[in-house]
Amino acid sequence: MENKKRIKRLKNNELTIKNVLIRCGAFTILFCIIGFLITLIASYLLYKTKDPTSLSQIAGIASLFIAVFLTSFIQSKVNKQYYFFSSSILGILIFSFTFILSLVVPNNEFQATNLIWRLLIPVFSVLGGALGIKRETKKRKHHR
Repeated sequence: MENKKRIKRLKNNELTIKNVLIRCGAFTILFCIIGFLITLIASYLLYKTKDPTSLSQIAGIASLFIAVFLTSFIQSKVNKQYYFFSSSILGILIFSFTFILSLVVPNNEFQATNLIWRLLIPVFSVLGGALGIKRETKKRKHHR
């Protein structure tokens, strides 16, 4: 009886490629929520300045990258496996989401600089995933 529970628990802890893709989709939704909250905070901080519109593009890019980094960091803490693979898949999903969103939104001009900024999304995603890796702590022997 206990052996079946152990096997079931181990099976639940293992991630398959299908589970990684499903989790990346779920974390893309989490990215939208985190990005919205960070944008609200950045907008509030910019509202307190004398000229709020002067730094709006920089604040938008910074909030995008912070949201990507935090989402990837949280994903690697939750998954505990496939750090680089899942982070790169998440980065590609977020890149395609933001790229399609920029094409759909009216009054948005397609510029090469915007594409270059968006191409950095997978890089920040992998960086966040790499920093979220759980490090194995070694037991230290205390010598007296």
